[in-house]
Amino acid sequence: MNRIKELRQKNNLTLRELGKKVDMSSSRISQYETGKREPKLETWKKLADFFDVPVPYLQGIQSNYTQRDVFRILNNNYFNSDNNLYDIHEILEEVFTFSPDIPRLDSLFSRDEIKKFTTNVQKYWQKYFSFLANHKLIQTFYELPISPQGNIVLKENIFNLLEDHVILITETTLSKRYEDNLQDSINTFNSSMMYETRFGNKQDIISLTDALIKEAEKFKKGIKNLPDNNVKVRPKSFLNELYFNNYDEMLNYAKNKAKTCKPNKKIF
Repeated sequence: MNRIKELRQKNNLTLRELGKKVDMSSSRISQYETGKREPKLETWKKLADFFDVPVPYLQGIQSNYTQRDVFRILNNNYFNSDNNLYDIHEILEEVFTFSPDIPRLDSLFSRDEIKKFTTNVQKYWQKYFSFLANHKLIQTFYELPISPQGNIVLKENIFNLLEDHVILITETTLSKRYEDNLQDSINTFNSSMMYETRFGNKQDIISLTDALIKEAEKFKKGIKNLPDNNVKVRPKSFLNELYFNNYDEMLNYAKNKAKTCKPNKKIF
């Protein structure tokens, strides 16, 4: 038996409500649910996309996550940003920016092939992103049944691992020295100052600041003989954060952004 009814009820939808959302009649969906009528492949895909599950799972064939589900999430987010905290599209863009050995998907396949998630498209993801699908954090999902909540957690883990990958492939001698010798001090400083500037006194704040300056001076001295990065073109974004070379550049960006944004409607 397929899982159309199960997922419809989990989403608190009536037959009529689901029909409106996927542009189908409620009677047809009812026939699909009871097995009196078999959906065409295009219909399976349409319903699976709506519920954000693989087609085999919707058909009642597949019960656990597989590598294909990982690649499906990457593929579904290749073209479009969903503008949430775990924006896989944006972090994928950075992977391509910093990995010249990985060809872009749309340079090898048509948009239609990508949308259909063809076998060759799946092989592309397998070839270049197996490091992700084979990671132990992702492998734990292969023992779990597919669920809407599981999809959310899987997507978050994929994003976090891609972010870690970007950090790894952009590592330099200077970044490694910073992470080994100063990053922990700065994190501790930030955490302590959030507390001390609210509940502590000025002397405690000054002591914390002096301690950080001391560590920063040691770091400054330690990098003098290290090789420079010699970056020809600084990326505009890194780990989903925008960076600017100077204040004027940041100001111009803010002005241009303001021009493209619609003004708020007057309330009164």
